Amino acid sequence: MISPAYRQRAARALFGSSRSELVPAVLWLGWTNSEGTELSTTRVRLPNTDVTFGPSGDGVTNVAPIDGGSADAAWVVGGVALFTAATGGTRIISARLTSARQVAEDEPLAIDAGGLRLQVA
Repeated sequence: MISPAYRQRAARALFGSSRSELVPAVLWLGWTNSEGTELSTTRVRLPNTDVTFGPSGDGVTNVAPIDGGSADAAWVVGGVALFTAATGGTRIISARLTSARQVAEDEPLAIDAGGLRLQVA
């Protein structure tokens, strides 16, 4: 477990312009079900910079809205995940939604500014 005093530092080592050189400069967004299984086949490109992620409490949060593309099919979306590549990438982190949400095929998906908070525990 990471000490609370170092949680934001650990999150910033993964996300934002202060990130480690071992972490990609571009991440890819995927949507998951409540069990964490990836639903999306097309991921959205996210620059891994302070424009995308900024400090927040003991983690980081998105500082601008994220356009999440649109649903490939009717899904029950339960979370999001960040990957190292558009296809065949490694999942870096995933987060569950407060409550799962039914979406229709082609429905636009988005995350409001401050809506995605990433923490390292």
